[in-house]
Amino acid sequence: MEAGEVYLVGAGPGDPGLLTLNAVECLNDADVVYYDYLVNPDILEFINPEAEAICISKGFGDLFKSQEDLNQKLVEEAKAGKKVVRLKGGDPFIFGRGGEEALTLAEAGVTFRIIPGITSGIGACEYSGIPATHRDYASCITLVTGHESDDKDTTLNYNALAKTGGTLVFYMGRKRLLEIASGLIKCGLPGNTPAAVIRWATRGEQITVTGTLGDIASLADRAKMDAPVITVISEVVSLREKLNWFERLPLFGKKIMVTGTRRQSARLKKALFEKGALVIDLPLIEIQEPDDYGRIDSAIDNIGLYDWLVFTSSNGVEIFMKRIFSRSYDIRKLAGIRIAAIGEATADSMREYCVNPDIVSDAFTSAGLLSKLSSIPGISVKKFLLARAESASPLLSEGLKKLGSEVTELTLYKTRIKTESGETLYKILHDNEIDIITVASSSAADAISEILGAGMIKLPGNVRIVSIGPVTSGRLRELGREPDAEASPHSVPGVVRACLELARQ
Repeated sequence: MEAGEVYLVGAGPGDPGLLTLNAVECLNDADVVYYDYLVNPDILEFINPEAEAICISKGFGDLFKSQEDLNQKLVEEAKAGKKVVRLKGGDPFIFGRGGEEALTLAEAGVTFRIIPGITSGIGACEYSGIPATHRDYASCITLVTGHESDDKDTTLNYNALAKTGGTLVFYMGRKRLLEIASGLIKCGLPGNTPAAVIRWATRGEQITVTGTLGDIASLADRAKMDAPVITVISEVVSLREKLNWFERLPLFGKKIMVTGTRRQSARLKKALFEKGALVIDLPLIEIQEPDDYGRIDSAIDNIGLYDWLVFTSSNGVEIFMKRIFSRSYDIRKLAGIRIAAIGEATADSMREYCVNPDIVSDAFTSAGLLSKLSSIPGISVKKFLLARAESASPLLSEGLKKLGSEVTELTLYKTRIKTESGETLYKILHDNEIDIITVASSSAADAISEILGAGMIKLPGNVRIVSIGPVTSGRLRELGREPDAEASPHSVPGVVRACLELARQ
């Protein structure tokens, strides 16, 4: 049996966009992943779906009683021929005990690799607008652990730290913050030295409290700043007032829940986070592909019988194209047939397969696409293959038939409401003070309504609903809830624009 390998991978401080390409590749190829409990859940989406993913909880818990138990498990998994990823917050070798794990692997003769990550101290400084070094304020940076091993007799050398003349960045140590501040002041660091405490750095829930070395502990207490935090002590903290870019993003501090399928949500999540939002992803809809692909395969084999192939969703594009490739065809199978797509999102999905649609509706609506198709010369003698979901609106099909076209409807998938997400939805609404819920389809509206029932009409607090377009808005009204905003255009950018407008209000 071929021996496996262990990859000690840095997950960075939290923002998934800060992962290295090497880290993503390792997660995609892993057989088993052991990840720290503080790793952002969004990063876990990069893990190979077939891999075993195991959370290493604080204090280890029942699975591993100690760091030594975990170290030995890494050895065992590698010797069993597996590709093992040990996913650690920040960087593996910066206060992450990666050095201990690597030593155990080396002594056991196990091949290992280190994939660096952006360490949390640097990420926290930069996402809170604090340059760790600046030629006028600090020429060096010192990374310090605020929580040492219980086995060590030594304590921090406050005298040496106070005399560095640069930036001090403390990891952990929230419970010892008053002791750390007092020790530095006693050793000569002025009490009026600017200081900051940053919690959940680089994530949508980031919180930053600033003050001075003399009062930062009490300010952090008042703000209820619990772990995980990074503490920065330096004159460079004073530059935050001008350089605080992340927390000034237009949606920063807004909690926005994204519903729909994971594929639907991916682009929207990224776009909202880029505007600073804390995005809570709760897929309420699941795509179910058919048990029997007979009709789909027959349509693909006889695709040359049609003049037009019409897609009404990104999900449909993905299922149809993957089926083409699974049957040893490629995009040349579509040569000679014209293609139409509802909305830019569906069109973008086609372009991912190097297919550029001939017609794209401006709006994500059947009426918009029907209007464009109706202008085709000789449409009455054209044959259309309409690739769609089981529950899709009949408007497009019926409209084409009224124009005299021959229409074949091909059901590619159906949607299922994930009622098992109900408990999570209730908890999110109760605990997180959601500001906005985005609804990207009529199916998503149905899912929310089925789970919440009458509660959808009276959502808690000041929760606002953003609809992606008129069809979804109409469905929401039928269910008893008027949307607070409707996307224009009816696309991901339109949803983001609507969220921005609600935030301004």
